[in-house]
Amino acid sequence: MIPECVVETEPLSYCTMLTSDAEERLLESLKDLGFNDFRGKQKEAITAALTGSDCLVLMPTGGGKSLCYALPAVITGKLAVVVSPLIALMQDQVSNFNKRGIKSDYFCSTRTEKERAAIIRGLQTANIALRLLFVTPETFSSEQLLEHMRGIYASGQLALVAIDEAHCISSWGHDFRPAYRRLSSIRRELPGVPIMALTATATKQVQDDIAQSVLRNPLRLITSFNRPNISYHVRYQLQGSSSAVSQIADIIEEMKGPAGAVPCCIVYTLKPAYHAGLRDAERTRVLEQWSSGQIPVVAATIAFGMGIDRACEPLLSSLYPRVSIVVVPA
Repeated sequence: MIPECVVETEPLSYCTMLTSDAEERLLESLKDLGFNDFRGKQKEAITAALTGSDCLVLMPTGGGKSLCYALPAVITGKLAVVVSPLIALMQDQVSNFNKRGIKSDYFCSTRTEKERAAIIRGLQTANIALRLLFVTPETFSSEQLLEHMRGIYASGQLALVAIDEAHCISSWGHDFRPAYRRLSSIRRELPGVPIMALTATATKQVQDDIAQSVLRNPLRLITSFNRPNISYHVRYQLQGSSSAVSQIADIIEEMKGPAGAVPCCIVYTLKPAYHAGLRDAERTRVLEQWSSGQIPVVAATIAFGMGIDRACEPLLSSLYPRVSIVVVPA
């Protein structure tokens, strides 16, 4: 059951408070997952979902966006559908949530027919055990999945729809993806479900575009996406100097730890070892071995690394930047 909302004396377009009992359950669930307190705007985002409001969440990478959509599913005992752009990211998140005891899975074209059928059967039960289902925007928009989403929504078992990396919705954004734009159908197909759009990077123009495209009178939860623990360096490859690959190898050598440990590293390149064309089993193997530290360095396209949770201080290097470097005045 969704926690009862306490309405303030001044009418608001969304409810911002929970009852004391609901607050207590919220904190208990948080601690059950191994956290002592909320960070940033997490509590406000979770409250918005629990009270049926749409929200736009702008938090830095590593700011805890995934908890914003996971906790409402845990508290309500319902399903949260999470739209995510990359299969590697979905696999990583599913693995992490299952380790925390939150039953999760992902549904996309790379899964076998048997695996997809098993997920669909689970969605057709009277009491859905799954709490988080990750899908690509293309899969979410397919009639096959939409049909099941309508049934889950009609039975009252859909907690929310979360749109991760929501800046992909906007044609003004740096990662515009047409399939994300089609997510505007959520409001038509699932009119009462709360929608949570999350991103770590969005200008005011992109925020407005996201809100107008898929959200309904959203609560905007905006925090700085500045990461003081991240620094940027541009190194020019001068004519006659060593190759870019050799220069990156030298940087990795400089960053080795006291025991000679190689730092975890992703090198973005046009000729990668990891890319979307690999077989699913091979991509899974590379991701798991990199995440566990067996492989310290991966050469990849941007299909690898976005949002992946690994406890290290990674070196991210791009041999061929696909966007311009812009200096913004303070």
